[in-house]
Amino acid sequence: MAPYKYTQLERGNDEIRLLSLMPGAQDDSISMHIFHVPLAIPPRETSEIKRLSLKELQRILPDDMYAMKTIDGRYIFKYRNGNQNSWDHPDPNLDRALYDLPKHGSFPENKPEYEALSYIWGSAENPITAHVLGESLATIQIGASLAVALRQLRYTDKPRILWIDSICINQSDMSERSHEIGRMRNIFSFADRTIIWLGEEADDSTSALSTIEHFAKQVEYIGGGLVACAPGTKLMEWRHSNFHLPYDTKTWSSIRALFRRPWFSRVWVLQEALLGDQRSSVQCGNTSIPFTALRKAMLVLGRKVTTPSDIRSQLLSYAPGVLPDSMRELPELLRWAKHRNCSDPRDKIYGVLGLVSPLIAEGITCDYSIPVAEVYKSAVLSHVTVTKRLYLLQHCQLIQRFEGGLSWVPNWSFEDKSIMIGIVLGRYAAGSSSAVTKYQAPMTLEVTGVFCTRITSVKTKSSGNARETFQAIRGWEPEGLSSRDYIAGGSLIDAFLQTIYQGRTKERYPGLRIPHSWELRRSYLEAVDKDNKDEDAILNYVYGLNYSPTAFITTEEGYMGIGPLGVEEGDYVCVLLGTELPIVLRPTPAGEFLVVGSYFIHGLMDGEALLGPLPTPWKTELYRRKDSGYSTHFVKPNEKTLDDPRLSPLPSEWIEVNRDDGPWPISKSYFKHLVTGETMDSDPRMLPQALMERGVKLRKFRLV
Repeated sequence: MAPYKYTQLERGNDEIRLLSLMPGAQDDSISMHIFHVPLAIPPRETSEIKRLSLKELQRILPDDMYAMKTIDGRYIFKYRNGNQNSWDHPDPNLDRALYDLPKHGSFPENKPEYEALSYIWGSAENPITAHVLGESLATIQIGASLAVALRQLRYTDKPRILWIDSICINQSDMSERSHEIGRMRNIFSFADRTIIWLGEEADDSTSALSTIEHFAKQVEYIGGGLVACAPGTKLMEWRHSNFHLPYDTKTWSSIRALFRRPWFSRVWVLQEALLGDQRSSVQCGNTSIPFTALRKAMLVLGRKVTTPSDIRSQLLSYAPGVLPDSMRELPELLRWAKHRNCSDPRDKIYGVLGLVSPLIAEGITCDYSIPVAEVYKSAVLSHVTVTKRLYLLQHCQLIQRFEGGLSWVPNWSFEDKSIMIGIVLGRYAAGSSSAVTKYQAPMTLEVTGVFCTRITSVKTKSSGNARETFQAIRGWEPEGLSSRDYIAGGSLIDAFLQTIYQGRTKERYPGLRIPHSWELRRSYLEAVDKDNKDEDAILNYVYGLNYSPTAFITTEEGYMGIGPLGVEEGDYVCVLLGTELPIVLRPTPAGEFLVVGSYFIHGLMDGEALLGPLPTPWKTELYRRKDSGYSTHFVKPNEKTLDDPRLSPLPSEWIEVNRDDGPWPISKSYFKHLVTGETMDSDPRMLPQALMERGVKLRKFRLV
């Protein structure tokens, strides 16, 4: 039999390929029809009744009740003085369409019916021959892992219509492959169901899936890390992070083995699962559970301190990828993708493109003939253009850049475990400002910001265990550690320890389970007092620290900072408009700058470079937002506000508007000019002209 020959898809007709998997018994050979159908996507049918936003819903609730939104998008109702939650509004006469989650699957009648398969390709060695039926019999080679899935998934009495990327895309046609990759959002969003195939039953996976599904029925994950009781549950204590679940060693072992399956290590499969939304199911062998249950369990188990540490660590690293739409932003997705596997480094971008704002996705062309560095550059430029933020610049590390490449383009394909700060910090180095940029093709990105200081000392440590990490930190101690004050205020020892821990203390993050600064000081001094001989004292101090290669820096004024390797004496510490963290730049003989990386600089993390120090007695605290990340609150005795006390009152012609959604993917509120109607998602008091009127010495930096 001859090998199957693909016929070209008609792009003008929006065609895709589908396969009809013929019925068969477990050991029968695999047979299929391959055919073309149009997948033109008109607007979905919508109900005449528009679902209320969370704020609108809250307005029609009794005072003793409030509503929350779960990770699945459902509204859950709770009495302020009660434990039980409900899916039902207290008014039984209220039309449920006003608050129920709209049903999925109400697609146009002419949409083709098919299920999409999400799976791991596996090794290309020892392929299996499948038969393609048609006018003449042909053969097609499929991977062994796919063959296992198809034998398990096919019916015994009727065909099953599937979309499978390795078959339904002509992988040898680069043009078609690039074009179809750009349609992934539609292909998976409009599938009647997405099957997430984890593999055959093994390692007690049936028990693991059953346990996960049962656990997910007891809890509901709310934005900002809040976990609520599921309506109707009698196991209300299961939601608490310190509650010990009644799972024995065997159960935890089965859960551990499940999450170690290769599917969880790949880039592409995440968007396949999430685009399928509530129509996605997870299957091992014959057992399947809803993907929504798996996702919820991953997020909640990852936050429970009683979850075995290795499982918890894996789930926490995966969490940024499985958050709901409103919580997923490109910088977080790319941090997630950097440590996932893919066969083509372009897929670090393409593999998450269906999950980001369409405004950003439109600026990135799916084309596998484009060099990897150019694909990554297009992601940076599209994100900067749409969001007016330089958050992706914070992913750059000079020592990781492409050979001969641009320093302002991160290399997400570089595999390492070096320190990447800012993952949970959500800091405020440039205040609520937006980036001022100008791209000068093909190499230069001009940005605006302030020069803060020069680096005069660099000390490094390589990867090591707890004792080696502690010894390296001892070597970083500045002179007069116990007697001097820090340039930005407070004692030098507290500033030093704040720097080592990147500001992650209870005073700064009241909602996190992390030590107070006095606890850091006590545990450090105890470890020092034991003269490095007490292993428990050392472990108590370094618990939670990053053991990977790190640089500790000091500036000419005495600022201390920490971040990735690659920094040198003489490098500039700068704060660029539209960033969260200080950026270290290296001047070139041509007057341009290289991006070295982003660093935690104690005393420059709260807008001091642009607005000066906070007036006494104000301080900053960071709290999780319900949607994503952290927001900076300004606190003094008996007062807490989101308004920066260093800024003058908002001009009368401007108003700040909070909203549930809007055109700016990263914005949670925006400012509107009452006269012109102009809107922006940065504070008008932080515009360049306003800052210069305050005496801020802004300058332009040409990044290459």
